Amino acid sequence: MQMIRRPAMVSLAFALSASLLVAACGDDGDSADDTSGAATTAGAGTTAAADTTAAADTTVELTGEPVRVMVFYEATGAVATPEVPEGAIAAAEKINSLGGIDGSPIEIVECNLANDPNAARECGNQAVSEGVVAVVGPVSANAGEYMPILEAAQIPVVGNVPAAAADFTSPASFPLYGGLVSASGGLADVLVSEAGATTVSLARIDLAAAAAIAIFANQALSKDGLAVNNDVSIPVGAPDMATYVAAVLEGG
Repeated sequence: MQMIRRPAMVSLAFALSASLLVAACGDDGDSADDTSGAATTAGAGTTAAADTTAAADTTVELTGEPVRVMVFYEATGAVATPEVPEGAIAAAEKINSLGGIDGSPIEIVECNLANDPNAARECGNQAVSEGVVAVVGPVSANAGEYMPILEAAQIPVVGNVPAAAADFTSPASFPLYGGLVSASGGLADVLVSEAGATTVSLARIDLAAAAAIAIFANQALSKDGLAVNNDVSIPVGAPDMATYVAAVLEGG
């Protein structure tokens, strides 16, 4: 494995985060009409024949080479994030309308992780073959499949929502917040400290990664001498919640 130049990856991650922040703070614009293509150049002209071009009101001529950024997302499944590519395209359109990155347009390339470890590895390999400068926005329990591939290629993952150990340990990982760990512990703590709860129960999706929610919640509750009262897992696609609600409420 090639040695990671962490300072360079930090600089790139910071630059991308700052660019997305500028786009988020700007005026609202129209979202892309189609995100089904393999790649999208936002406000920068046409890409390859199979690509989708998202038009923008570009007031600055972009003459530099496109900066390719890949979006990992889950199109369907228990943890689906189909809106992520649309958000990335909208942000890229705004950045490009403001002059891009030193005159170069941002080009969004999409890859569906499909809630599958094999697909996750394929997305990692695609990011390398496509020559992207970064991967943005993933939330995946299969991060451990693509992260080593991206590490070796020195491709940072920016703005990921931590959902697997690799999100916390990889030098290529640049999350913007603590994900499952901070949300699980934080919510449990707020229920006690702000809402005055004396018992806390948990209803969660029946996934291996979600089983850790009770662990993180218990760590936060332990300072008040409490623990999760009922940890109820709900199967994906369960049509009736009545049984699970009763299980959550059992014992108060």
